Amino acid sequence: MVLVPASLPLEVGDVQWMNSVGWPILALVGVITLSLYLWSYLSKRFEIWKAHEGRYFDSEVLDSSRRMALIFIISLLAISTYAVVSLVLDWTTSPYWPGVTVNVFKTFAIIIIFLVAQLIVLVLSRVARRSRATAGSHKTMPSALEFTTLLLSYFIYIGSIIMILLIAISMFTSLDELSNDLVSFLNYNKSNIVVTVAIIVGIYLAIKVEATILEDVKFRSKKFNPQVIDLMSSAIRYSLIVIGFLIVVFNIFMMLGMETVGVLLVIVTLIFICLGIALSYSTIQNIVSGFALMDTSPFEVGDRIRILETMMCDVIEKGLVFTKVKTMDGEIVDVPNNEVLQERIYNYSRATSHAINVPIRVSFEVPHEKVESYVREALTGIDGISKEPKPTIMASEVQGSNILYDITVYLKDVEKDPIIRCQIITRIQEVFLTEGHKVLLS
Repeated sequence: MVLVPASLPLEVGDVQWMNSVGWPILALVGVITLSLYLWSYLSKRFEIWKAHEGRYFDSEVLDSSRRMALIFIISLLAISTYAVVSLVLDWTTSPYWPGVTVNVFKTFAIIIIFLVAQLIVLVLSRVARRSRATAGSHKTMPSALEFTTLLLSYFIYIGSIIMILLIAISMFTSLDELSNDLVSFLNYNKSNIVVTVAIIVGIYLAIKVEATILEDVKFRSKKFNPQVIDLMSSAIRYSLIVIGFLIVVFNIFMMLGMETVGVLLVIVTLIFICLGIALSYSTIQNIVSGFALMDTSPFEVGDRIRILETMMCDVIEKGLVFTKVKTMDGEIVDVPNNEVLQERIYNYSRATSHAINVPIRVSFEVPHEKVESYVREALTGIDGISKEPKPTIMASEVQGSNILYDITVYLKDVEKDPIIRCQIITRIQEVFLTEGHKVLLS
């Protein structure tokens, strides 16, 4: 025997409360639950997709898609909450509710357009990168595909911006008024619009031309390394962009009848640029010095040089701000280019021989012929001393009862300077002591 409970009596007021409050809230709870489930499912799927990159997506595209999905879900929840609150608080009876609701959905449409445009551009970039990678290191991506991808990206951005602006403006005015105002604005400012578009196109073409020229210079120039040329290209590109931006902004404010605001904006921007240059004065000095070093080429990568008066080192890299060297102790040092130019630069790699000087003092009683004979005997057998030019022994000064001699020898390997100098001193000491004479180092 099955017992069936009696039906619970519901009064009319309870039914009305469920229809006006209960069911909308339950529906909102359901939407929230479904959104959480959908986000959990998508998060897991994104992690799986990351491990298997495809033709149209990689980790960058998937990360952006994940953020877009989150924004979409949050926007959908916001609209659902607005709809439920409107029903519960009885906002639907207000004369303003239809207009506000339309604007809410227009805002949602703006978000969707922005997300979709960004996703499409990311996919196009992924296709371009993959095509470039699969073409191999010795090939380049077909120019037609590269141009098409770039052109589509610009069209998508421009189209989405126009749609977003139209929707945003329509939230505050009717379409008829908007179209009439737009036609009047275009007719009145058509010359300025043409000039603005021409400037934008001209800046874009100039950037492309300088990139092409400097890319060719990068492979032909021996004075400037590729990193410096890339930095020069970036500096020129950003300078052109800033110039174009200032001109376009001024034209836009002029078309809006706000020339004073446009002039002030341009002046403020230039002031900030000048302040930035002034604050980075030392960096600019090093950059100018870097160009001077590359143009005059007092040394090349691989040369053994002496800079800062005492630093003996090998050049590893010639940079725009720093010169990277390796000292005789094996330390890697980045020397600011401005400091390199402030002192003499000794390039031993370009010299056929390197001279070292050892001064000695000998008693006035020892004849010059014997001093010269003893020194040449001491120098005999020391490896590393060049035969040409020949060593020289010159009397340079009388100091009391002694004569100061300057012994100059020439080496081919500057790295052996300390070793050979030590051998010269010890050998001279041995020879003079053997002959019964004293020798003093000056």
